[in-house]
Amino acid sequence: MQSISTFSRFLYLNAYAFLLIGVGISIWFLLFIKSWIVIVICALTTVICFYYAIHIFSTWYDKKRNYQLLIQRNTNVLRAETFRDFMKAPCGRLLCRIVLEDLNYKDEYKNLKKAYSVPFSMWIKNVCTHEQSVIVFFDSDVPKHNSEVI
Repeated sequence: MQSISTFSRFLYLNAYAFLLIGVGISIWFLLFIKSWIVIVICALTTVICFYYAIHIFSTWYDKKRNYQLLIQRNTNVLRAETFRDFMKAPCGRLLCRIVLEDLNYKDEYKNLKKAYSVPFSMWIKNVCTHEQSVIVFFDSDVPKHNSEVI
């Protein structure tokens, strides 16, 4: 079984961060256009790309911890429900691929993706809709259960 702390796995698990850095640098070169509106939009987009790339890099220790947890929970028997939360995000899917590869369940990724992956259109719908919060207050006039120790 391999360790997650290798350079190639660091590159693989942070591929989206490197992609964002590449996009940010590409957009930065558009700043040489002399229109101030384009300059502001490009600068703002570049800052956003770099911010999220740094955020992805900062989750490296969480990825290492989650890798260990998934390995421990699935060493004897593959428990698909342990992958549910990770299959919702692109970086989590990359982590799942590595865990499945290390546990020799590489072919199970298709089943996990079918079961737990959220289509992009559904993801956009969930992000853009507002969930209603419900707060329940308990009435203080309700008599409490009296329990006596005998």
